[in-house]
Amino acid sequence: MSLHDDLLRQAGQLARSEPRRPKQASLRRAVSTAYYALFHLLIFEGSTVMSPMNEPQLRVIVARAFQHGAMKAVASDVSKGKFSKGYGDLGLAPSPQLRSVARTFYGLQEKRHEADYDIGASFTRDEVLKLVEQSEQAFKDWKQIRRTREAMVFLQSMLLKGRD
Repeated sequence: MSLHDDLLRQAGQLARSEPRRPKQASLRRAVSTAYYALFHLLIFEGSTVMSPMNEPQLRVIVARAFQHGAMKAVASDVSKGKFSKGYGDLGLAPSPQLRSVARTFYGLQEKRHEADYDIGASFTRDEVLKLVEQSEQAFKDWKQIRRTREAMVFLQSMLLKGRD
C-alpha cells in the first residue's frame, strides 16, 4: 500500500475514533492527515511523471521539489477553471474532475492550517468526516483523469510554479 493510501485510511480512522466524545486532537490530526493524503498522492504522481525512469532516488529528489504554497496557488487557479500563467496558452480547460481535485486540495490546505495552527479552532466529527470524504472523492476524481494531458499540465505547473 502507498503512503497516500495509508494516510487516507488513517484520516478516516482518526475521524471515527473515540465514538462518544472525539478529542479535538484526533479530529485535528484527521484533518491534517486528509490533506497530507492528497498532497502525497499528487507529489507521488508528479514525481513519477517527471522522472519516468525506474530511479527511486531521482523520484525522491523530484518529490521534495514540490512546495505547498506553489501547489496551493496552482490549485486556486485550476479550481476557478483556468491554468496558471503560461499554461493557459496550451488550449486546455480544466475538467470538472480536475477542478474538484484542485478545489479539494486548496480547501484542505486551508483547513490543515486551521487544524495545525489555530488553537482557538474547534472541529466537529461531522465536519471532519466531510473533509475526509472530500479527500476520498479527490482520489477517485484523480484516478479518472491521471493519464490525461490536463493532469500532466496540472502536475508540471504545481512543480514549476514560481519558476516559470
